[in-house]
Amino acid sequence: MEKKKKLGNGIKCKLDIPESAKLCTHCGSYQNRFYNGLKTLAIFAGVVTALVTAIMHSISVFPVVKSTLLPNPNIEVLDLNQTCVL
Repeated sequence: MEKKKKLGNGIKCKLDIPESAKLCTHCGSYQNRFYNGLKTLAIFAGVVTALVTAIMHSISVFPVVKSTLLPNPNIEVLDLNQTCVL
């Protein structure tokens, strides 16, 4: 007698896949919401890292951008021997 495989619906694509499957063969999504969340978080972290890297690179390479975003005010301390009355 042949055993029938139990079929379940995929989380994302809702197509029939084996109930014990951890990864959908149709769309590639994990069948555990926690792992799908980790996958999304990893993609988001990669995009944020790439954006921050690009911004920091442009600040270091282009002096005009650096002077606009990070002004260097010339502050001089003239005298430290003044008394302050409150």
